[in-house]
Amino acid sequence: MFHTLKIRRSLAMVALSVLAAILLVPDRAAAQCDPPGVTVAVTTTGTFTKSCSFNGTTGRWDITVTLTGSPTSNPTITITGGSNIMLGRVRVQNNTAIDCRVNIRGTSALGRIGGLGAFDKGTSGTDKVLLLQLYTAGDVGYDREAPPNGTPGGPAIRADMIYNLDIGGSMLGDMVSTAAGRSMGNVYIGGNLLGGVSIGSNASIDHLDVFGDIRRSDGEPVAINVPGGHIGRLKAASIAANIVLGPGGVVHHFETTSGDFRGSLEATFLFEFGTSGSPRFIIARDLDASLSLSTAIRVPITIGRHFTAARTVGGVHVPNVIWSARGYFDTNISYPQGSFAIVGNLEGVVHMGTPLNAARGSFNRDLLVGGAVLGEIVMDHHLNANLSFNGPVLGSISVGRSVLPTRMISIGGSGLEGGASLRIGDALQGTVVLPPGGLMGHIVINANNNGASWEGPVSFGGLTQLEPAPYYNALSSFTGGGSAGLVPFGLHAMDCSPPQGGVVAATAFAAAQPAVLIRSYGPVDHAVSAGGGGWGGAVVVERFDGGSWANASSFFAPALYPPGAHSSHIVGLWGTGAEPPPGQYRVRPVGLVCADVPGEPAVAWPAPGGYQFTIDADCDGDGTPDSTQLAANPGLDANGNGIIDSCEGGQPTCPCDADGDGTIAVNDIFSYLSLWFSNAPQADFDGQNGVQVADIFAFLDCWFARPPPCN
Repeated sequence: MFHTLKIRRSLAMVALSVLAAILLVPDRAAAQCDPPGVTVAVTTTGTFTKSCSFNGTTGRWDITVTLTGSPTSNPTITITGGSNIMLGRVRVQNNTAIDCRVNIRGTSALGRIGGLGAFDKGTSGTDKVLLLQLYTAGDVGYDREAPPNGTPGGPAIRADMIYNLDIGGSMLGDMVSTAAGRSMGNVYIGGNLLGGVSIGSNASIDHLDVFGDIRRSDGEPVAINVPGGHIGRLKAASIAANIVLGPGGVVHHFETTSGDFRGSLEATFLFEFGTSGSPRFIIARDLDASLSLSTAIRVPITIGRHFTAARTVGGVHVPNVIWSARGYFDTNISYPQGSFAIVGNLEGVVHMGTPLNAARGSFNRDLLVGGAVLGEIVMDHHLNANLSFNGPVLGSISVGRSVLPTRMISIGGSGLEGGASLRIGDALQGTVVLPPGGLMGHIVINANNNGASWEGPVSFGGLTQLEPAPYYNALSSFTGGGSAGLVPFGLHAMDCSPPQGGVVAATAFAAAQPAVLIRSYGPVDHAVSAGGGGWGGAVVVERFDGGSWANASSFFAPALYPPGAHSSHIVGLWGTGAEPPPGQYRVRPVGLVCADVPGEPAVAWPAPGGYQFTIDADCDGDGTPDSTQLAANPGLDANGNGIIDSCEGGQPTCPCDADGDGTIAVNDIFSYLSLWFSNAPQADFDGQNGVQVADIFAFLDCWFARPPPCN
């Protein structure tokens, strides 16, 4: 029995000891203490206190170190623990006159502590708390919002300086470095950076490498602010961020290793500024962002997939624009080597400004696009590089000044599509290469209307050229239907329909389509801003009558062709209802101007004749001028009076007398078959469903039967 009582007494003592340890925790928190498994070492010639408290909400220990007194050298705080130790919040309050240095790591010099709930400098004064080492196996920032005393949306780290971070997990909030002149660098995050970065004035981000993504937890862009410094290297798997550098800010190395960059970047330069490594801008997938450089881009750019047209900001589509005030490689530097390459499509806007050296261009290194150009390429100055597009151009290219000698614009795929344009403000001294039949849009040279010249070739497949320039002979059926012209645009007389001096049937003006198509060498319009009266005041149509030209415009309705076109080099003439009388006509431009050209210069058609054509009678209504029919088959006018016999009253003609010679013979079969194979309207012998095989049998029935008046 005595032995049993002794055992019971021992168990009771153990229980009381455990209870006392639990009850004493609050006293320990208020005293100088280190959490279990953690060492908090403070080196200072001043005074300090350190306290730890167990957070029942998080299940982790929070630590506060307060520095006081008048130290003669910089205090150092070193917090160490094993890789299984997940710290709570660490707060350093420096009330001394000089800064302190903080190290948080594993138990060895390069070891890692498990993680850190958050780090904060408290109410310490300016430039007082420098976080110079943080090595973790896991995440940082998981307790930044936890009660008590957590801050919703608060930073994962707030210090006067942040340097030498090696985070094995993710950064779960913002990194805020507040002191001026204290750069952030040697920051490596093995997971994601799910927060922004803020740097004090006159400080830079030297190196920030994230092996996961930079983004908010919901995927939206974070904010990265560098108000008075540079970015030496910013690298992540993907980046969703709005990045702002202050005046003079330079970005040296920007890269995504596997994903997109979405957001925006504002800086002074993309350029080398002394950081090690080759300067570059590399996006592994899509560039879904705007870049705004207030001076210049002087680094190679590589976009692994597409430069997209627009990004979504707050539910609103915002256009993506790459803007560089002085252009691309505005100075004659050989390093770094490289070009501007987009592997996929160019869908946004690339706008290069004017270099200080007027002899250089907006582009001085090549632009290479592996896909199509769906967006815009704008140059305020010369093109002093090659533009090479593997796909077609469906957007627009604008060269503010000249395409310089030896420089080439090469367009692949289907070419310059309809509705697309290439505008060269001054001279074409280089070369434009299109695929065969690849000119469906417009090439405008001397778009500034300052007397510049067309000197270099525009070729198809690198072989056939448009020559002699600017009034080349090639027809739209060869080029693809578009135009290439020098302002002011001349009349492409032989590419009109009918060609200059040709004949059109009077009945053609009753059709829904225009009977006449007048082609210039470039897009035209009526002179609205010059006070013109719309298309009614753009051209005047006159008929030669009684030895002089008389106004016949009331028979015609001119307009751009095709109907509804925003820009076209073709003016169509429709009828107005009344059939115009046969005769010789001319179309003179009186308010017809070169479209979208400063000063609205008038077109340069021949004066005073303009474009001329002849309207001939079409007595049988087949859509072919009578003179054309008679020239092809004189037998249609057996009596030689110049009128197709079938159109004259009196003795009816035999329908199976196909050659019109007044007799039924074998030759009529061959004449009819010639009409049938050419799908001529008069081959519709039975008058049903157009020209069909049944018409041949109907004709042969007539030929063999020879009904009146054929007999």
